[in-house]
Amino acid sequence: MNQYIFKIWVLFLLLFVADVLCAQTRLVSGILKDEESGAGVAFAVISDVKRDNGTLSNESGAFLLRLKISADSLVIESMGYISKRIALGAHDDLGVILLKPEITLLPEVNIVPEDDAYLFEMLQRCKRIISPIKEFPKHILS
Repeated sequence: MNQYIFKIWVLFLLLFVADVLCAQTRLVSGILKDEESGAGVAFAVISDVKRDNGTLSNESGAFLLRLKISADSLVIESMGYISKRIALGAHDDLGVILLKPEITLLPEVNIVPEDDAYLFEMLQRCKRIISPIKEFPKHILS
């Protein structure tokens, strides 16, 4: 009976130690700012390169991310900015990170109906409704 309890105790201890070793993390923080205007970059995606964990920056560009000790770099992505990869060093506070705006011009889009007969019909209906009215009240026209 004592050997059975000893084996369970050793198994429990091994599982506890493995859990503690695997749970070693660090807390990384920083502030994302636009390189040109200096404004905070809101809702940018910050994640480790392996994509195990990630977060979003807040309205002022600040973020806080819990990473595994083994994480060696971050990827920062935001619409309208060039993606940036940052190597993690010994310091957990990355300070201010400047993101370079990326302007993407979209081609012109023209939206035209396939059949514009409904427009002609709508115009005719409006004319039929308005034609019995001989004289508009002056306060409507002014």
